[in-house]
Amino acid sequence: MSGAATRVVIAGGGVAGLEAALAVRQLAADASVELITRDASFAYRQLSVVEPFTDAKTVRVSYDALRARGITVTLGLLSRVQAPGHLAVLADGDSRRFDALLVAVGAAPRMAVRRAITFTGPASSDLLRQLVNDVDRGAVHEVAFVVPRGVTWALPLYELALQLAARRTAARMGAEARIITSELRPLDVFGSTVSAHIERMLERARIAVDYGVEVSMPSPGIVVAGSAAPRPVDRVIALPVLTGRPISGLPATADGFIPVDSAGRVEGVPGVFAAGDGTDSAIKQGGVAAQQADRAVATMLAEHGVDVPAPADPPSLNALLITGAETWYLRRRADSSHGEISARPLWWPPSKVVGHHLSPFLDALTPSGMVPNLQPAPAASPLEGDA
Repeated sequence: MSGAATRVVIAGGGVAGLEAALAVRQLAADASVELITRDASFAYRQLSVVEPFTDAKTVRVSYDALRARGITVTLGLLSRVQAPGHLAVLADGDSRRFDALLVAVGAAPRMAVRRAITFTGPASSDLLRQLVNDVDRGAVHEVAFVVPRGVTWALPLYELALQLAARRTAARMGAEARIITSELRPLDVFGSTVSAHIERMLERARIAVDYGVEVSMPSPGIVVAGSAAPRPVDRVIALPVLTGRPISGLPATADGFIPVDSAGRVEGVPGVFAAGDGTDSAIKQGGVAAQQADRAVATMLAEHGVDVPAPADPPSLNALLITGAETWYLRRRADSSHGEISARPLWWPPSKVVGHHLSPFLDALTPSGMVPNLQPAPAASPLEGDA
């Protein structure tokens, strides 16, 4: 591969984008690699679930660490792809010629339950921190956690509910938690073994669960789960549903996601690949996004004459579940229907996002941030008249 002749452009500075940039740099040292991102730094969004309950802050990593590896980082937003001329056009009108383009622009969150607090990661931390303070003061007695029907990733809602329950147990006071989910079993994407374990975990934590239902909130403080009677709650926290971010010049599904084949090629657009939440993949999760990026990079480089070995292991779904009292490692391989759950790390480093290149990169920069200090922040003293 000739560095003078080959330009790899990566649009998106999230998990898939960083994994791809690091992979290209390691596997094809002569290639020119440019990462285009709208963010000034990488936010470790997956750890934001602990912020309302601990003193932890969202870990942010400067893109200078990428620049130090010879990766050009440009602030910008991909707006249009001109496939015949191999041109990536940015929102400000600037453009980049490419030999290979990987689109990793992610998905857009959309409110699923009107009047609920929509959890979108770090941007929701202040609202949830205030909710936890209200629980500690005795001003909130029941919180409903909602996994809506549609394209979403359910695990953060279980983490929030379990951490609230753990706080209640530790303080011997606090709000009741209820999960209302469109899933038939908890985290059923991980298979029956993991779902059964999570069911027992929820039962021990005294978290009630309504499965296989949709939720509406017709008025403040009232939720309706499926055909059940309306019930009063003090607060509702819901996940958003995700939609794609269509790019002019690229195909898109009705929901805006980019259709790709198993190797990450964008359908009908030679030289263009896509990975991560913005693709039409059924699962929107960081570890999956990283694996998609690795497959796309391997195919991309092979098409440009670089001999890249195929991944030895089958793809797998890996996730770290933080409960406030324990940390659990969940994994389901593509060739298994059961999955596994363990209190001991099933991968290394034991990061929240599992990426072959990204995890060691982040671990070297933020060794204390991969699995944060999970000691809960002290509960506020109940105010007079709030009990």
